Amino acid sequence: MKNCSIWIISFLAVMFLVFGLSEQERVLAVDVQVGVVQSDSPLNVRSAKSTNGPIIGQVHPGERIEFISLDDDWAQITYRGQLGYVSSVFLGTDSTQVDKETAFYQPVNGTITASEGLNVRVSPDSKADVVGKLTFGEKVEYIQVNTDWAQVTYNGILGFIHMNYLSTEPISTTQSDSEVESFSTLSQNIRVVLDAGHGGHDPGAVVQGVQEKDIVYEYKAQIKQTLEADGIEVIETRSNDEFVSLAERVSYANRNNADLFLSIHANSYSDERVNGLETHFYSSSREAQIINTELRNYSSNNNRGVYQSNLQVLRNATVPAVLVEIGYMTNANELYLLQSKKHRAEVSEAVRRAVKQL
Repeated sequence: MKNCSIWIISFLAVMFLVFGLSEQERVLAVDVQVGVVQSDSPLNVRSAKSTNGPIIGQVHPGERIEFISLDDDWAQITYRGQLGYVSSVFLGTDSTQVDKETAFYQPVNGTITASEGLNVRVSPDSKADVVGKLTFGEKVEYIQVNTDWAQVTYNGILGFIHMNYLSTEPISTTQSDSEVESFSTLSQNIRVVLDAGHGGHDPGAVVQGVQEKDIVYEYKAQIKQTLEADGIEVIETRSNDEFVSLAERVSYANRNNADLFLSIHANSYSDERVNGLETHFYSSSREAQIINTELRNYSSNNNRGVYQSNLQVLRNATVPAVLVEIGYMTNANELYLLQSKKHRAEVSEAVRRAVKQL
């Protein structure tokens, strides 16, 4: 009986230590692993451990994420500052383990000091793939993971930047919370209509068997995900491979009183040397200039500037309307770029930042 009493007391003490901890402390009490998303399409992040749980975002095939294995079916991750759950079936483990001492450092505010911008990479390695670029003077929130590298959130995914090009200052928690709340309220009032050009029996430009309608649909999907992750309402003129008339497309924006109607296209030309992004408007010059500036900052391809164009989807819009030509399919290098996840991420991040300024 004495041994039984000791066992019960010990058990209760352990339960107190575990369940008396904060959520973050409980996380640190278990192994945090690094995994790779192994799926053929984006993997949903849900707010609950259920296939019926609300979707709060997505992680992409090949993306490396930190997670805690809960059981054979579900893993817990941190997604854009909140707890989320993904199916364990689509996670492959990496031998690299997260250092528990650095995994939850206090976030810090920093300013980019690299005059030509600072690359954001998929891992803390100067040879790792680049997923985007932060501009000189840009403010960022980061977590230092070692003496050389810091972790940031870029376009909704984890990325890493070099500490040598950061000036730092501690975050004011009160100010940060206020800013987050302020933008969260603002975001919920923003409505964007995204228009993926062509569709159905209208393929748009076709180069080497690649159809414009398919390329721009992928960009639309990425931009939609990025905007919705920031709480921005998105309405699509087409959500699959269907034909929608020009009149119907612009009508979507007008009927829904959108804050921005953004039509996405890919260009073509007889001279294959021509390349670059273009931003078009009819009367919405301010919105076009803001979008083009962010595209110039974040996109890795040439920027051909802003044009006033007498296009139906722009001319008939009663709301701010901009059309973006994301590149020339007839240029071999740009056709390759237009099919890359990296470029879609760049364009999406540029649009997200532009929308916040409208």
